Amino acid sequence: MNLDKRLNIIVTGGSGFIGKHLVSKLRSMNHNVINLDSIDGNDVIDYDVLDRIEEDIDVIYHLAAQPYGRGGELDPHLDLKLNTQAILNVNLFAESRNVSKVIYTSTMAVYGDNADSKETDDVNPLSNYAVSKLFGEYSLKKFARNAGMDYTIFRVWNTYGPGQDLKNEYKGLVQAMCRQCVNSTDVKVTGSLERYRDLVYVDDSINALLLGLEDSTNNETYNLSTGVKITVKQLIDTIIEVLNNGKEYNVKNIGEHKGDQFGCVGNSDKLQKLGWSPKTKLGDGLKNFINYIMKESDEYSISK
Repeated sequence: MNLDKRLNIIVTGGSGFIGKHLVSKLRSMNHNVINLDSIDGNDVIDYDVLDRIEEDIDVIYHLAAQPYGRGGELDPHLDLKLNTQAILNVNLFAESRNVSKVIYTSTMAVYGDNADSKETDDVNPLSNYAVSKLFGEYSLKKFARNAGMDYTIFRVWNTYGPGQDLKNEYKGLVQAMCRQCVNSTDVKVTGSLERYRDLVYVDDSINALLLGLEDSTNNETYNLSTGVKITVKQLIDTIIEVLNNGKEYNVKNIGEHKGDQFGCVGNSDKLQKLGWSPKTKLGDGLKNFINYIMKESDEYSISK
């Protein structure tokens, strides 16, 4: 793909957390970006939304989805609809319009519990969400093979940072813990404090996703992860350290929920061979995110 030319790029889910960062970055690179998001009334589970596009499309970033594991357990029918029908429509559209490439954000959840997940490992989805996202991977590969189209799949780990949805208390481990620590000294945790994750700051995620435009990533799957194991306890301790407010916190395990992984860390050697690496340290990323939370709340301040 000629990266020197101005590309026509669709971003589905471009008004969501990662999507709006990606749209902003692509536009700053002078690409023509068409944002399709249900928030704006352009939901790609309706094929007509795609079919009305008149431009010749070069690339589709497909981010639109029901985006978290617990959501898929609370409403599995909605999870199925949002995560499978949408990717099917994107694939059908890409095939019919000779789109050069589809870049798909899958999830670390396809691995299940795995302390050193590699792209070559067997998948073991433990949630409805993981199953529906894995369907997207297989569907994309099938259409790409039949249509002579390229693809790149990123299995995305727990991404956090400014712009994340603060309204849903269950969506995103980092936002849930940060929001609670900012608003209260009582912190409720759904499951063991020894559960662990691999936490990626949003700017690092965007830099990785941009590599999907390069031919070197054609028809490959990449772990978008840091390789660093962070337990829930370590996360909370670091948040409290960043807040530096002198308060005593009461952390309580209120019980796990169905479909939750105990722990998953990604080996990103394959992605790092392309020149990518996570640049943002956890403490720095959390400080940026907590400042964002406080700015949105307009009633808190953070120690510098």
